[in-house]
Amino acid sequence: MWMKRFGVLSVMLIMICLSAVVPVAGTEFMEEQMIAPKARTVPNLDGEIYGSEWEDARTYTQEMNYSYITGDSHKMVCSLKHKGDYLYMMAKVPDDDQDSDDMLTLLINPSNKSLWTDHPLVIRPDNQNIHKGRFTSDSIFVDETVSYDGSADSTYDDGMYIFEVKLNKTYLNQTVRPHPFNILYADSGFDQGYVVRVNAFGELGMAKPGLRLSPYPMGVGKPGLYVGISIAVILIGLIGYTNFKSRKENKA
Repeated sequence: MWMKRFGVLSVMLIMICLSAVVPVAGTEFMEEQMIAPKARTVPNLDGEIYGSEWEDARTYTQEMNYSYITGDSHKMVCSLKHKGDYLYMMAKVPDDDQDSDDMLTLLINPSNKSLWTDHPLVIRPDNQNIHKGRFTSDSIFVDETVSYDGSADSTYDDGMYIFEVKLNKTYLNQTVRPHPFNILYADSGFDQGYVVRVNAFGELGMAKPGLRLSPYPMGVGKPGLYVGISIAVILIGLIGYTNFKSRKENKA
């Protein structure tokens, strides 16, 4: 009888310990949504990557061909993290030439009227501000009279843009989990009214795959799992020893 009680109690203890540590940052999540872990360090936003300033971020890679005119594709790399009031993002985008009309856009507000998002946030290489944008069926226009709490900087070298961005988290849709979110790059975003070449991490023009802000830094989940298992093993051992001692005393 004591073995049955011991077995049931052991399973319950293991489940309690594991449930407390498994669902945290550092474990693998479904890639339908992007995850920004809590930052250990705040990066210097200068368009240059130094040392380990982005090693505590979650990094994603995407390669697609959403080309209207040219036939080649772009491969984007994006790193995300957050701290305090701000979301931090770094994006690497290959581009064979530098153009003042190139732009990185953040899609955070899905539209109910069409497949496009309302008012994407636009980062241009020649401007450190984040401006309000507007999609049409084949163009992206920028309203430089409207800017948002945040900043950005970029560099271009040997066919590669590096964008570093910070954005106040209050602009994310706080009523939806995960927050609507996507990153889109447009090569010559409004060159004669036509988008030449674009690439996105989710559906083109949509605020998907979405973003979740994790309360944990990168790598917390896996060590936590081992600690939980260790606690469970110790508790099971203590219960087993108590039962063994009780049986021995009863026989005596």
